[in-house]
Order: sequence, then C-alpha cells, then structure tokens
Amino acid sequence: MKLLDDTEASSVIPISDSTLGAGLESMKPMTKAALYARVSTDAQQKEATIESQLFELKRQIAAAGHVLVKEYIDDGITGTRLDRPALEQLRQDAKTDLFDRIYFHAADRIAREAAHQTIIVGELTKRGKKLTIGGKDYEETPEGKLTLNLLGLFSEYERAKNHRAHDARAAPSAAYG
Repeated sequence: MKLLDDTEASSVIPISDSTLGAGLESMKPMTKAALYARVSTDAQQKEATIESQLFELKRQIAAAGHVLVKEYIDDGITGTRLDRPALEQLRQDAKTDLFDRIYFHAADRIAREAAHQTIIVGELTKRGKKLTIGGKDYEETPEGKLTLNLLGLFSEYERAKNHRAHDARAAPSAAYG
C-alpha cells in the first residue's frame, strides 16, 4: 500500500506523542451522577436532615470525580410509600441516559419497606444504573442483595418499633390506685 508521499506503509513507524497519549488515556467519559434524598416529617428533627444528606452525597460525588446532573428530593414524605414525587421522577429519568449512577445516603432513604427497596433497586439496576448507598458501591451479587435485603428488614423493624413506642406514649395511661 502506498501513502501520499510514495513511502510504503510498512516503512511508517508509529511514534508515541507523550502529551497526546497521556491526555487521551485520561479522557474517560465523565460519570453523570444523580442523588436522592428523603426525610419523613417525624425524621426531620433527627441528624439525617435533607441538608446533611445533600452535603454528604455531594461530597461523595465530588470525591469520586463524578458530575452531579440532578437532585431528587422528597422532603416530608414517608419512605413507606412507593408513590413519592421525586422518586417517581427518578424512576422515569432512569429510563433515559440522564445519569449513570445514583447516590443514596442510606438504604432506608430508598424505602422503609424491604419489598419496595427491592423493586426500586431492581428497576434501577435493570436499566444499567450504578448505585452508591451509604458511600459504598452496590454490587448486584448474592452478597450485595443479601446485605440490602437485611438493611431493608432492619428499616422495617426500626420503623415498626418506633411507631409502637410513639403509640404507647400517645395513649392515655390507666389510673392505678
């Protein structure tokens, strides 16, 4: 094969341009990240407020070198409901290429019921989305699924226990005498 300058192709020796080569190697596509934060009305007085969740999630995204493209925030909506406005939008956007990875502060921010958590995580991973939960990358392995299911069950238990304690405090006490 002849080249434009009449040299043989076999006599052309590729040279490496160290500045170009290094630049191309470091030019990976940026990971587009989204975050989801939620607190229910009774949880707003606790540590995991929306502001603290957003701060921590944005810190994780920046530390990973990802680009934040969208925030989904359900403020004052219980995690026992599957029909939360920001969660619904997240689930719709997951059908597009808007983001590659979604960050959650903790598993109980996804949902307070293990079955709902399984549905949401399953939908996201089936759409090719990566998840970071509590600062750790979720892997869809038997161990990852087990851990997530256990966290979901603990969330249900904690919610039920707190609900019973709240009901007991609210109930009038019987008079003894």
